[in-house]
Formats: sequence, structure tokens, C-alpha cells
Amino acid sequence: MTGIWNPDPPETLEIASWRFSEFLASEGFPSKICWLTREDILIGLHDYRYLIHARRMEGLKEAESTYALGLERGLGIALTAFCAFNNETFAYVIIPEDDIDRQHRLMGKGLKLSHPKEQRTTTVVLSELRWKILASRYAERSKMLWP
Repeated sequence: MTGIWNPDPPETLEIASWRFSEFLASEGFPSKICWLTREDILIGLHDYRYLIHARRMEGLKEAESTYALGLERGLGIALTAFCAFNNETFAYVIIPEDDIDRQHRLMGKGLKLSHPKEQRTTTVVLSELRWKILASRYAERSKMLWP
């Protein structure tokens, strides 16, 4: 992961997203952000490609509530790009559970912006039925993405 750290997180995800978008663009990623939930990401079995279920409203709502909780806790917030596809960067918000978790994640108590060093092939799945089939097939394998 490559990233930057800001000691003062903005008061809203919207403002933080502007900073994140500028950071992503400066690093060669699309500046348009689609927020994901854990349930929106799978890893394909044979080619290890990322499978993304872009449920924009659910992802945004979860990102906003996670960001607000991160401000409350004061232990740091990370806006993390996961992958990119066409003109969008897919990202999520991470907050540590406690101070030990914060240290393990190499986070300061401010705002961390990061992206992967290398891009993996990504497929965006729009069909709900197809997503359910893929999720039943790859959900167990994909749990390794999340500590």
C-alpha cells in the first residue's frame, strides 16, 4: 500500500473524499470514488481477479457511518482504495477497534489515505442474481481480505 497521512481528519466524509479524490488522481487512479462494503468484494478462484458488486447507496451509507464513528473514537480513519475499474476507484473506510489495532494497521490518529501498489484485474457485477451465485461460490475464500 502507498499512502499519505494527515493529522487532522475533516469533520465529514464528504470533505475527506475530496482530499482522497485529489490524492488518487495524483497517483494515477480515477478520481471518482465508489464506496464499498465488505459484502461487495470477492476474489475469483482461478485468476484471483476482484469481483465487485457496486451497490453505491449501501456503500456510501456504510462509509459515512464508519467515518463518523472513527471521528468519535479518535483513533484514526483510513480511506483505502481497493481497486479501480474504468473511471472509478473502489474504496472503503477502515477504523481501528482499539489502540493496539491502530498500531497494527500502522495508523496515526488522523486521516490515512492509501491505495494498492499494484492493480489486479477487476470485474464489476451488476446483476443481483449473478452476484448471489458468485458470492455463494467465493464468499469463504474472500474472507481472507478482512482481518
